[in-house]
Amino acid sequence: MSSIYIHIPFCKKRCIYCDFHFVVSKKKVEELINSIIKEIRTRKDYLKDKKLSSIYFGGGTPSIISTSLIKKILKNISDVFIITENTEITIETNPDDINKKKLDDYFNMGINRLSIGVQSFDDEILKSLNRSHNSIQAKNSVEIAINSRIKNISVDIMFNLPNQGLKKLDESLNICFGYDINHLSIYGLTIEPNTVLHKRILQNEINKPSDEIFINQYNHIADLSEKKGFVNYEISNFCKKNYESNHNKNYWFGSEYLGVGPSAHSFNGVSRRWNVKNNFLYMKYLKTNTKYYESETLSEKDIYNEYIIRRLRTNKGINIKEIKQKSHKVFFLRNIQSWQKDGYISNKKTNYFLERKGKIICDKITESLFLI
Repeated sequence: MSSIYIHIPFCKKRCIYCDFHFVVSKKKVEELINSIIKEIRTRKDYLKDKKLSSIYFGGGTPSIISTSLIKKILKNISDVFIITENTEITIETNPDDINKKKLDDYFNMGINRLSIGVQSFDDEILKSLNRSHNSIQAKNSVEIAINSRIKNISVDIMFNLPNQGLKKLDESLNICFGYDINHLSIYGLTIEPNTVLHKRILQNEINKPSDEIFINQYNHIADLSEKKGFVNYEISNFCKKNYESNHNKNYWFGSEYLGVGPSAHSFNGVSRRWNVKNNFLYMKYLKTNTKYYESETLSEKDIYNEYIIRRLRTNKGINIKEIKQKSHKVFFLRNIQSWQKDGYISNKKTNYFLERKGKIICDKITESLFLI
């Protein structure tokens, strides 16, 4: 399975929890898209003529740019890569960007999956996040989406937010599940340095959410999702049966993927590559045929660690038979014992997977299994 990820780092407003770029002039947007297209064409051999199982437009929010530019990117991908009728093509969207005509345009160009960045259906929460949409727009966007010809709909919801009690979270979740969506992605708030949120916490304007709130809210989401018939196939992703995101599965199961655009990452099983983050440097380097990325070849230790960090997050877990080095298997089995004993991890035959309380501290467990 092979994927392409197109990173379009533009946003209408700077959310308090991230540092994405603002939208710039139409000319600069088109220049960036042309640079992305150039990268696509110069990297046509990266996936070795394999059929694409997924194409994912992310960012930022690619729905703010014209549908003609999205179509242009897809046309160039189809020129150099193999798209089939089974290729999942997803675009991330802002609620206030969604309308019937745009979704018709997306459908006609082959897009068959939407990821809607709702985050919350509560106006107070949305305002505190400095989002560009309100609760009415959020509801309208999901209603328009489920009534469109695109039938694979995912919604993003955030939790562990300042001033977001369990009641407000529950209200947003129930509104979300009230629609005929197929997929839910959840994001627990993390405090990134140099963001507006980080500065406001340092100035005591906002209280930092506690670990206890994080645990309670995650458990509530998982319980409610299960009651609604959704499978928790990866720690932060829930779906109806057979509606896992190919894009997510490809990443977490270690399939190769090509990332294009500023700060995009690529992985082919033996090496990792990442582009320069700055939009303008990315465009400048592509235009002047200057190196615009860094890369590294993975060692046996790196490959093992990559496998652990990805597979442990999934409901399939780690298959001991897939760990190639005997010494690594011995290390893994020795270090997993205490987590099993305490009920954080279970195993069925050769597969080891996280229990609910293990998912809460996945990073801690993962670190204990790393080769250093």
